[in-house]
Amino acid sequence: MNITSFAVTESASGLSSLGINLKGLAFQIIAFAIVLWILNKYAIRRILVILDQRKEELQKGLDEAAQATKTLEQATSKADKILAEARTEADEILSGAHGEASQLLKTIEDKANLRAENIITEARNQLSRDVEKARAELVSETSKLVVKVASVFIGDKLTYEKDMMEIEKQIKESAK
Repeated sequence: MNITSFAVTESASGLSSLGINLKGLAFQIIAFAIVLWILNKYAIRRILVILDQRKEELQKGLDEAAQATKTLEQATSKADKILAEARTEADEILSGAHGEASQLLKTIEDKANLRAENIITEARNQLSRDVEKARAELVSETSKLVVKVASVFIGDKLTYEKDMMEIEKQIKESAK
């Protein structure tokens, strides 16, 4: 026997002893390669295309979400800025209103004080006129009463003009 035939026999019996058929193995490898080629040509490429499209859509969605977040942050910042400006403006308006109210209150108080002073002055003037009028009436009544009493004592009726002259004379002398 030849050594090569012994090795082939031994080798064949070695694979056979493991339960492996060399022809079947070769056929299975060829069938697997054909199935792999068909899947690669028709299914895997399409699956990869679909996966790439999904990846692009997801990336686009993430980019849009990031842009929306950035826009929201800008809008929030702008709203905060506008709100701060509005608060500042409102504070200025309130401060101005308080100043105007204080000025208006002071003006009203000044007018009220001036009016009160005018009323007091007018009342004093009226009182002075009333006092002078009352004095004049008192002097007149007193002089009439004096004339009446004097005429009763003297028995001579004096005229009004004579009485007034005498009274004025007496008043001037008593004032000195």
